[in-house]
Amino acid sequence: MLGVARLLASQKDTYVGAVLIGSGVSSLARKAIYYGADMVYVADDERFDKYYPTLYGEALAYLAKKYKPEALLVAGTMRGREFTPYVANILRTGITADYKLHKHPTEGWTSSSAGNTTGMNAPSK
Repeated sequence: MLGVARLLASQKDTYVGAVLIGSGVSSLARKAIYYGADMVYVADDERFDKYYPTLYGEALAYLAKKYKPEALLVAGTMRGREFTPYVANILRTGITADYKLHKHPTEGWTSSSAGNTTGMNAPSK
């Protein structure tokens, strides 16, 4: 996921941020940097000890509203597919599921459907 974000960020001349949500996840921030994130936003709290899609969605939406990223990429896992619609609804934005990136000879990286990544437009800046 961070590799895809790095490709997109290089085209937009922006940075890659990663989000960690959970209980006891702060120690994983260095790994996210190692794998390509420039910055890591951490929501580490006991309330995230158990997975609740609305709670995780609210946390990601809060971070998106606060930091206003160019885009949000979420893994197309069962959990990602479950809480991402909450985020899109809170942010009042669209959502695109199952897309892949392709290298276009003149346009750089372009996307098409049938992948395992879910993305959405970020909130207006």
